[in-house]
Amino acid sequence: MMRPLMPPLPAAQQTGEGGVGARAKRGSERTERVARQPALTRRPPPLPSPAYDAGEGARKRLRSAVPLLLLFLLPACAPTLAEIRNQPLDRADFPGTLAREQRRHAIFLGRQGVTILEAERFAKKAEAARDGRPLEPEAAAGPEMAAMRRRLLDLLATPAREHCPVFAAVAFSRYDAWAERERAWPGSEESDRYRREAEENLQALGGPCRRDGR
Repeated sequence: MMRPLMPPLPAAQQTGEGGVGARAKRGSERTERVARQPALTRRPPPLPSPAYDAGEGARKRLRSAVPLLLLFLLPACAPTLAEIRNQPLDRADFPGTLAREQRRHAIFLGRQGVTILEAERFAKKAEAARDGRPLEPEAAAGPEMAAMRRRLLDLLATPAREHCPVFAAVAFSRYDAWAERERAWPGSEESDRYRREAEENLQALGGPCRRDGR
């Protein structure tokens, strides 16, 4: 006796509808619908509290009051800087140029506030240069600085100092500024800038200035 044949598959299964292909199709449609949905937005940060606003306002007022406070404290904490900052230093020779450059760094330090004692020390160096008193470069803080200090002293002992007073004075003052910044903030951008400027002026002082000054 022959076994009955298997009944034919429904038309939906024959065409793939409702089978594996249909499930894959429905899954793809769901993925597309999810993709078309707008992305969830991040919750906005909370608004500052009144206490925060009051504290931020106090900090802003304090920052704006610092220059005015320094104006009143400068004569007491840095009398030399207060005296020399507005004096006319217009001589074009080596002492006059050195006085201007040392005063420039003293004013820069005075604006920082926390370095007011260093600002006064550089103002005294500017005063000594203005009066023609000899100055010593800042102490070296490492081998590279020590080598530059020796080069500076050797070149200042040649006629190049009087032949090119601006190069000589700027090299001197930038070396001093480099030494001061390297002590206060080693490796800072300001320290590196002063080092480069000192080197550039030393090269000019030891090159054409020295040859022409012989």
